[in-house]
Amino acid sequence: MMCARATDMISQFGAAIVNGLTLEDMGKVIFPHPTFSEGISEAVRL
Repeated sequence: MMCARATDMISQFGAAIVNGLTLEDMGKVIFPHPTFSEGISEAVRL
């Protein structure tokens, strides 16, 4: 992952992995707007 706020998004994925979240679980998370990490919810929606 290479972008201006990659470290913020990587920490979100790290927390998800440690807690055993599925893509469906991550899709239910509410991310603040406007932020780079809200792109995670767009990426994991099924």
